[in-house]
Amino acid sequence: MCIIIHKPENVPCPSKGILETCFYNNPDGAGMAILRPNAEKVEIHKGFMVLKDFLDFAACAATKEDIVTYHFRITTSGGTIPGNCHLFPVSDNVKDLKALSIQSRFAFIHNGVI
Repeated sequence: MCIIIHKPENVPCPSKGILETCFYNNPDGAGMAILRPNAEKVEIHKGFMVLKDFLDFAACAATKEDIVTYHFRITTSGGTIPGNCHLFPVSDNVKDLKALSIQSRFAFIHNGVI
């Protein structure tokens, strides 16, 4: 199963150690959704296939004030490629679903096969 961490606003971001543990246990790609205070759209950043790349991004991407959801993937279907990492925008456009960086009104995440 995938690992999902949800960080509410005004709560510290997970430590580097927690993110490392999640990535090592689910090494098939990672992603984040960030909702900044007063923002109308959520930022989706995904396709991190290398731990260092993910940690470098995560260290500067979000603040305590942001609402953040992290996802660490175990491939169940669809192949182990950056575009299949979570999170996904709510969209019927396949290009949007595979985008590695996109803004959307809603982000979608799941744990398993749909």
